[in-house]
Amino acid sequence: ETELVIPSSFVVDGVSVPVEKIGFNSFKEKTSLTSVVLPDTLKGIGQYAFAGCTGLTTFEIPDSVTTMDTYAFKGCSNLETITIGSGLTYITNNVFEGCSKLNNVIIPANVTSLGKDTFKDCVALDTLTITGNVHGTNGGAFSGCSALDTVTIGSGVTSIGNYLFQNHAALTNITIPEGVTELGQFAFSGTGLTTITIPSSLATIGNYAFSNCTSL
Repeated sequence: ETELVIPSSFVVDGVSVPVEKIGFNSFKEKTSLTSVVLPDTLKGIGQYAFAGCTGLTTFEIPDSVTTMDTYAFKGCSNLETITIGSGLTYITNNVFEGCSKLNNVIIPANVTSLGKDTFKDCVALDTLTITGNVHGTNGGAFSGCSALDTVTIGSGVTSIGNYLFQNHAALTNITIPEGVTELGQFAFSGTGLTTITIPSSLATIGNYAFSNCTSL
């Protein structure tokens, strides 16, 4: 078992240099890693930075991080919990693809956009809470999340954005709370919805919001 603590700075030629990004492939497939502590100087996590780190079970992304590149945690197959910091507004494509034990995700209010297949094949994911106004990308963020049949929409949400749950076939029921005024285009297109509760506050339903919902 290995714990990695990344320092906030290092010294080069007598000058202290802050650690601001973990680069491409930095710790890819370091299967002995069981714990990682990131500094509060960190701003970015690069592509495949922790991909295949199968020893990780939890991970905390500090509030200082504002960007994560594609596949950053792909195939972390024992990762069960992830804490997303307040600095991220966009979680990009395929970041958590194949994190097959990830079971509970809270999308904080600061995140306004999810990329395509952000949580692809997270087959244990059964609890998802949306706390802010967030939209997806054409193709949806949750393909292959076969256990995710119910989603909680937080009371502060006013808009469910474009493509957010598109093609998420396992989603069978959802309650849209009072206060939500807008559903984006394709928001639930291609889902497995059998029931849906729509609030009186809803003023706008986007184009194709429920298209190809064959069980509804």
